[in-house]
Amino acid sequence: MERKDVFAGYWYPSDKDELHDLIAFQPEHGARIRSAILPHAGLFFSHRGIAHYLARVDHAITRVIILSPSHYFYLKPNEMLGSRVFASARTPLGVLSMVPLEGAAFGGEMQIQREHAVEMVLPGLKEVLPDGTVSMGLVNQVDEDQVERLAGLILGQMDDHTSLIASSDFTHYGEGFHYIPYGPEISDEVRDKVGRDDRELAGLLALGEWRQALRLSIGRHSTVCGIAPSVIASCVNSHLGLVGEIADSYDSFGLSGGGESFVSYVTVLWRNP
Repeated sequence: MERKDVFAGYWYPSDKDELHDLIAFQPEHGARIRSAILPHAGLFFSHRGIAHYLARVDHAITRVIILSPSHYFYLKPNEMLGSRVFASARTPLGVLSMVPLEGAAFGGEMQIQREHAVEMVLPGLKEVLPDGTVSMGLVNQVDEDQVERLAGLILGQMDDHTSLIASSDFTHYGEGFHYIPYGPEISDEVRDKVGRDDRELAGLLALGEWRQALRLSIGRHSTVCGIAPSVIASCVNSHLGLVGEIADSYDSFGLSGGGESFVSYVTVLWRNP
């Protein structure tokens, strides 16, 4: 069974040349990347954040595990949902092989097929790791006392040739998102405050301080949609001794030039020490 590229032509170009131009990136210097938190909005918005990973991912990687929230289906708290039946994932640039995420609860074919948060990074992965395989898992909510258990399911699969991506946009701000702690009017001051909040949260995740990050997110009634995948990734990377850094921080308002709401994006990268 093949996972179709259902968002091609909607959230990003289906034309190969147009898509290739959109996701093009400049190679970046620095240590090769093993793990990341990456945005998952339509590629007009998210490709900038994803590009840092594509520009520095270790080319010895042969498998990428993608953890994402489920935007369209309810998931039980502390459940990681996967699928055994997908053998490949289609992109406009070609097909990636898929392998099951061991330890996940299987039966999530519909949820994974319809989830944009696992799809946005796939064209870029096909570009830089054309022979690599991908595994996908969805998790929406995690309690602090369950993070280590879920991280342990991933840790057992994290050899030197495996990369982990937590798929997450950060703060969704505006009345339409029911989140206006700094007031309903969008201004540079509000955007700066949101950016500082998100960099504080991302900084904790990068340092492996996932407990503090989760508590901070809960305390703020945060609209970071992928906080569960992010804290699991932070826990995994802490156990692996990886070194994290914030590679980028921006928002949709700056790209679109306006609006009554905006979404913030932060890219976190982890490397070997």
